[in-house]
Amino acid sequence: MDVQATLAANMRKYRKEAGLTQEKLAELCGLHRTYIGGIEQERINVSLNNMNKIAKALGVPVSSLLQESGRYDDGRAVFHADYGLCEFDGNELRVRVADMKDPDLGMQILISLIQSGITDEVELAAEYKKTERTLLDYFNSGNM
Repeated sequence: MDVQATLAANMRKYRKEAGLTQEKLAELCGLHRTYIGGIEQERINVSLNNMNKIAKALGVPVSSLLQESGRYDDGRAVFHADYGLCEFDGNELRVRVADMKDPDLGMQILISLIQSGITDEVELAAEYKKTERTLLDYFNSGNM
């Protein structure tokens, strides 16, 4: 599934779970209802700023809007962590699964923790280590 289809499916799923119409979600985001509909119909490429507004209105992390669900062709479960690494290829946003060997992962974890409201250095370090351990345990479990 491509990122636009994934975003559309996840956005629709979370909107319906929240009991929101496209119009109500648009109102909560400060966007137009046809814009929300266009995203869900995969006709509109959403900006990161608007994706953030939508995620906040739905009460989910942006990463949840971009995570694929299901299974790989070989039957392995798709990785469902809170961390995926985003990168741009021209104007196209690509999301790749987090890999502990990736030097960008540490920065992604820190940014995510700070965005969640953790600013105290001691608490930030503790949460970073906890998150790192959780990811390492997952990667080492053979689920990937």
